[in-house]
Amino acid sequence: PDYVIETSDEAVAFFEERLLRFGVPQLAHLIGCSQDEARVHLLEHIRVCFDCCHFAVEYEDPLEALARLVAAGIRVGRVQLSSALQVPATADPVVIRRLQPFADAVYLHQVVEQLGGDLRHFPDLPPALASADGRVPGEWRIHFHVPLFTSRYEAFDSTQAYVRSVIEAVWRTGATRHLEIETYTWDVLPGGLKVDLAESIAREFGWVLGVAESLAGHPRTG
Repeated sequence: PDYVIETSDEAVAFFEERLLRFGVPQLAHLIGCSQDEARVHLLEHIRVCFDCCHFAVEYEDPLEALARLVAAGIRVGRVQLSSALQVPATADPVVIRRLQPFADAVYLHQVVEQLGGDLRHFPDLPPALASADGRVPGEWRIHFHVPLFTSRYEAFDSTQAYVRSVIEAVWRTGATRHLEIETYTWDVLPGGLKVDLAESIAREFGWVLGVAESLAGHPRTG
């Protein structure tokens, strides 16, 4: 979120308008192959990292995003399994106070607010909190990689269901075999959410493997 390549549309545009447009003739000349062969090489070795947290914060439908990439010939190198923090629209000032501990200075926590059909972007959580004026006008999704194994954090939700949808889509389509658990915020979680690190990691694997086991026997197209 809030970077140069932010959405699946922008990823497709980068591949088509930059990487392939300029890279194909350069690579073909460099290694002495045809431009068709150079295109195959580039698409084989330069792929997209599908980060569930990032796509959820952008309010992208995971199935549509994956289909958009596949239709453009772009391959998914790996899926990073990560949940975002989700805050419903509310006028309760207590919610704003409870969000303050998540505004750590270690990582950027970009915020995208959905209000009606519009999206409003904030580069970090503190600017979003400063604009809130004691309330959350629309639903917020916050780039804060909260643990996968629970869908609720005190007064807030997570995008755990989004992660499950991505795992199911990858299972059915065979988009990639590389899935990576990417929760890394253990040290900056508010105190009430911190538990033993080894136990937390075990619960992460347990949740992911549980989703995978529930898919056993389902049809696959990839």
